[in-house]
Amino acid sequence: MRYILFFLLFLILVPMLRGVLGVLAKLLMSWAMGSNSNAAAKRGPGAPPAPAGGATALHKDPVCGVYVSEATAVSCRDGNQTLWFCSTACLDKYRKGA
Repeated sequence: MRYILFFLLFLILVPMLRGVLGVLAKLLMSWAMGSNSNAAAKRGPGAPPAPAGGATALHKDPVCGVYVSEATAVSCRDGNQTLWFCSTACLDKYRKGA
């Protein structure tokens, strides 16, 4: 009976201890990394990655899904919007499919 109680106590305490340690580790990491450590999480899933300091805005290539900088992208006007492509090959694929 003693071993069964010890085992049940172990099954309860270990997950609780792991949870507390996980929260403490996240708090410590956010404190060590500064206030911008959760910037990607705040933007949400599917949001473009944040450009590096001084970089231009990033846009998603509609053909292959790669995020490209305005400085290096191939652009094309389609109606009222500007589309950004990672290469002329993707631009050609878009024009053939559109």
